[in-house]
Amino acid sequence: MLLVAQCGDLPKWPFVKEYTNSMIGSYADILLRDLIIKYEHDIHLNTIQVVKALRKVANQVQAHDSCFDPPTYIKYQYVPYEMDHRSASLTVSYAYDDWTISNVMYAAGLIDEAQEYHNRSRRASGNRVDFRVDVVIGYDGCHSAVRTAMMKIDAINVAQEYFETYYMEFCIPPKNDQFVMEPNYLHIWPRHQFMLIALPNQDKSFTTTLFSPISIFRTLETADDVLTFFRQYFPDAVSFIGANEIIETYFSSKPQPLISTKCEPHTTYNGDMLLMGDAAHSMAPFYAQGMNSAFEDCLVLFDKLKENNFDFPKAFSAYNRPLRIHKQISIEYLDSNEMINYFDDIST
Repeated sequence: MLLVAQCGDLPKWPFVKEYTNSMIGSYADILLRDLIIKYEHDIHLNTIQVVKALRKVANQVQAHDSCFDPPTYIKYQYVPYEMDHRSASLTVSYAYDDWTISNVMYAAGLIDEAQEYHNRSRRASGNRVDFRVDVVIGYDGCHSAVRTAMMKIDAINVAQEYFETYYMEFCIPPKNDQFVMEPNYLHIWPRHQFMLIALPNQDKSFTTTLFSPISIFRTLETADDVLTFFRQYFPDAVSFIGANEIIETYFSSKPQPLISTKCEPHTTYNGDMLLMGDAAHSMAPFYAQGMNSAFEDCLVLFDKLKENNFDFPKAFSAYNRPLRIHKQISIEYLDSNEMINYFDDIST
């Protein structure tokens, strides 16, 4: 907000001290939304100044940013490909910016204006928007929308398995702007059938995940049930997370399932669509094989692109054959061993 006061515009990135003119979209407004909605801002954040800055970033070309053109998005309710080859990415970015701004407007009591930005984010006119692209790469997770679209035009075999183990995320906040535990370790509270695991973040908090059979989650119906469970099995974690925060998180969210996904082929017959990462092969998260597989996908695809002189259909086809078989073997092995052995291994 200091840059807004000095220069009139929100910065592109909220973590730097100058305008960067890099990437697309607006990210400071997303950070401001999180601070305001989560009540983490202090008295020095002037809401009137924030609202004024958000109105400008959502409706005007920014003098410092040649990549930012909201008037085109407002006029067409999307960014036409003929005007910018990044049309799909820009449209999604502008729509998400509008949604974040609508949240801030609601918090500020500006209900009509909030609804206006919300409608803009949803493209309320109902117009169909067609994007022309050369290829589509679906790196959009185990519930992949790209995979669903591929199944409508090609024969794509998909198999999914939901594990008995579910998960829920909590947060261990920093204390005095420092980590409350040693950050360079993987923190695990193993309890045979279930476990708590904590991973450090750059803001010195820990993302803390409870993995447990859904049958155990279903027994925790009241606040007393939840606190009794945590105090019995994870007493030190209660002191780190906070009893009130555990209850608030538990009853404001719900356990999420772990899913194994296998599909083949990973590309369409014409070679214009490709699945990667969890969209093609999701697996249980333990031993970090899902993340490693996603990194491997990127390396293999780039190798195939170079081998085929960046002819995408040829590269996609070459990528698909060996990697698909390798990934399916990996998933089958992990499905049969990982969930069975992991909790016992770390509890012994």
